[in-house]
Amino acid sequence: MSSVSPKPSSLSITKLFSDDFLGSIVGFACHDGELAVCGGRGSGYMLTGDIHALRLHLSVADKTLYDVYITDDAIWLVGEEGYVARSTDGVQTWEVLDTASKRSRLFCVAEDAQGRVWVGGENGALGYFEKGKKTIRKVQGLNNTIGGMTPSSLGLLICSSG
Repeated sequence: MSSVSPKPSSLSITKLFSDDFLGSIVGFACHDGELAVCGGRGSGYMLTGDIHALRLHLSVADKTLYDVYITDDAIWLVGEEGYVARSTDGVQTWEVLDTASKRSRLFCVAEDAQGRVWVGGENGALGYFEKGKKTIRKVQGLNNTIGGMTPSSLGLLICSSG
């Protein structure tokens, strides 16, 4: 596992346990001094905290997790079998949201300027949650794999294959 060194502070996330135990860190997010990373193989884990004190959360999901995103009011996770969950209480509890995408791994999550939280992944899986809503609104007609997304001044930038 690589080290992460955000500027101007110096934080290192190094190998915490063997790769067989936790797997790789595959997603990370920073928001207002808060850092979250996620990963795992078959049993997702997270590290959260500010740049001076990280807390390990084991088995936050019974799925492999691929990405994490922090909004002003929640932390969002996505993973295999269409897994989407959010925590609004500092990762004490998780609300799993239905995406009806059980056949797709979800690789990315991001918030747009309108406060909608978007998720994307395999088999054209792309959709969003309106602020405060629990139901996904799917974008139809895609077959590409959505591999990444990030907010920008141009709107939500989405990276896809094919």
